[in-house]
Amino acid sequence: MATLQTLINNIDYFYEITKIPMFILNKNKIIDHYPQFFFHLPKDCFKYLINSSMTRWGKVGILSSKSDITFFIIYEEYTICFGPMLCDSLHRYQSPKEIVFFNHLIKKPSINDILKKCISFDNQKFTYIQLIYQFLFNNYLSIEDMRCILHDNKKSEAEEEVKEIIITKRDYTNKIYTYLEERKFLKYIEEGESMSARSFGINFIHSESEALSDDQLQSMKYKVVATITLMTRQVIFANVPLEDAYGTSDIYIRKVDSATSSQRLNEVFMHSIIDFCALVKKNKKANYPFWIRNCIEYINQNLHKNLSLLDISNELQMNPAYISNQFKKIVGISLRDYINKRKVEEAKFLIQCTNVSLLEISTTLSFADQSHFSKVFKKYTDISPNQYKNKLKK
Repeated sequence: MATLQTLINNIDYFYEITKIPMFILNKNKIIDHYPQFFFHLPKDCFKYLINSSMTRWGKVGILSSKSDITFFIIYEEYTICFGPMLCDSLHRYQSPKEIVFFNHLIKKPSINDILKKCISFDNQKFTYIQLIYQFLFNNYLSIEDMRCILHDNKKSEAEEEVKEIIITKRDYTNKIYTYLEERKFLKYIEEGESMSARSFGINFIHSESEALSDDQLQSMKYKVVATITLMTRQVIFANVPLEDAYGTSDIYIRKVDSATSSQRLNEVFMHSIIDFCALVKKNKKANYPFWIRNCIEYINQNLHKNLSLLDISNELQMNPAYISNQFKKIVGISLRDYINKRKVEEAKFLIQCTNVSLLEISTTLSFADQSHFSKVFKKYTDISPNQYKNKLKK
């Protein structure tokens, strides 16, 4: 019960950080606890959805439609619901009637409220579900489990989305709040809040998590490099130019490598936070146009696809020649270069943080073949994927 109480105590915080609404249902499938800033749904609204023939069950339950997806986890006599999450880009929806979950409600919220309070489902959102599952059962929820659940559901319109999920196998502790604190730290980075980020960040490298090396200084270095990688990804999502984000990352990783004391390592880490936050603040003064931000969001959410200019043009409903010309003029690099750089950065993250093979990474990110993957990877890093992987082992 203490485990469940931890979730209950963090419902609002979980929603604030992840934007995924979490509901705790009692044995009668009635809502007992919910995030206060989400919609106040009818107490029995999940009761009929859970028992619906549309819900597929395995280790977890999945209720999916073309527009939205909800996950269910049975824990003792309680049911924990995650969702609804939208299955497409937020700006695609024009009416609540287009979203199946809200259709069964007598009193429907406005589309503007839905877009403010709901979030699109993607691979990162699934890692949150995976994390909660591991926290509750001390067991791993894999992509194969998802495939088994959907195996008999041939008509499930979310099957392809779930198959495309990349399950990152990071070594999480068994305390949910530790991960949420990390998300809060990254939120400060994204907002350019240097002082708050530094106060949170220092706890990461001095945490009592499992040592990554017998050498204490080396263990701290690994943690700092991992955190710098996370900060780099976060400022990219905040639309900091790629060359600025990667350049700052490279500078500080070299400084970490040359640090000879924990005091020097702390100084390097604090300065890295300051500089990443400064990048965000600098970038906010030169915000991209709305369509550029939508374009970048679409690319970030679809790195697993073979993205073309035509795909992006159809998504944004804009002239492809105009997109190509203006993107390079505003962002500073061509659209194709931006897509490839983001794919390479995602590949680097997967090589560093998972046990996924290079072939699987190449396939997941929709490169033509391993040769093409290696060629693109080397273009932006000066080394091959295999060399990068071997470098990390040293």
